[in-house]
Amino acid sequence: MEQGSQFIHFLDYWRVIQSRKEIIISVLLLVVMTGVGLTYTMPKTYEASTKIKIERQKSRRSLGQEVFLPYDPYFLPTQYEIIQSRRVIYEVIQNLNLLDAFSERLLLKPTDDPMQVMYETVQRSMKVRQYRDTKLIEIKMRLSDPEHRAPELTALIANEIAKVFHKQRNAVATQEAQHVVDAMSDAWQKEKKHVALIAAEVQALIEKSGIIVEGDSRFFERIDSLDAQTHAVLASAWIEAFIELQAQQHHLDKIKSLEESGDKETLLSALAYIVGDSSIASIRLELTKQQTEMESLLKSLGRQHPRVVEQEAAINELARQVEVKAAGAIIGLEAAYEAAVATHSALEIKLAATKDARIADF
Repeated sequence: MEQGSQFIHFLDYWRVIQSRKEIIISVLLLVVMTGVGLTYTMPKTYEASTKIKIERQKSRRSLGQEVFLPYDPYFLPTQYEIIQSRRVIYEVIQNLNLLDAFSERLLLKPTDDPMQVMYETVQRSMKVRQYRDTKLIEIKMRLSDPEHRAPELTALIANEIAKVFHKQRNAVATQEAQHVVDAMSDAWQKEKKHVALIAAEVQALIEKSGIIVEGDSRFFERIDSLDAQTHAVLASAWIEAFIELQAQQHHLDKIKSLEESGDKETLLSALAYIVGDSSIASIRLELTKQQTEMESLLKSLGRQHPRVVEQEAAINELARQVEVKAAGAIIGLEAAYEAAVATHSALEIKLAATKDARIADF
């Protein structure tokens, strides 16, 4: 009974459709024709895209040693903004002479800045996105005007943005590398002058004390003298001790000056290099990694969340380890300096003791 009732309702619907078929067909044709008409009358929009690979520098040279840089979650978002920045797009506008190409479309007012309006036009037409889990970034351009050059300009602008971005990025990297080379050259010149001053000071002390070193003609004239030989050996050891003392004092003075300046990062890098303790750099790298993870956690969790508390405890422990390592390295430098002073003083006393015997021998 119910099935028969449903069949009757369907027939009723079908009779309504048959009786109104002219209206239904007319509406359908009107919708199709309207859609086709709008499609043909709308301006054509052209799209072009290019892909670039952006890699962050994994390490840098600091005080003569390679320091590996930690992961930076803000690196790629920063590159997105640089790609869309005025510095990049302004150069693209100038290189492709876009002001002339878009002269009819811009409709500038007397108070408008043509470059600014063109920059906003290009920026609105472009889209930058990263391919998931890759280092590839896509630059996409969509243009409909000027109609006669839109297909060509769409591809030209996308490719030129990538080219200008790479050129400017390489220029910045070259400039940074040149700064490093200049800094290393300045440091080398300073060390060269420092070594020359130490050499002059050593020579002055030799002449003042009347020390005969191996290689001096007077040493070979009296090589048969045991006192002369002893004196020459002690003199050579004294010179080495004096140079070592100067080096230890230079290192200690540098560390103390960095400590007073409050430049903690440079101080830790200098300690790792001078002392030769790679664990300082390793702990600092791990500390930076943990701090980056902490920033990510705080974006989604509260300060009192157990994971945040645990992460904060790990950061504090790593910071404590860095402080302990730094304090130990400074104590070690002070001990090395004191040992160098003691060695130099002992050799100086021995030289003074053999001086009279050497003079009598002559």
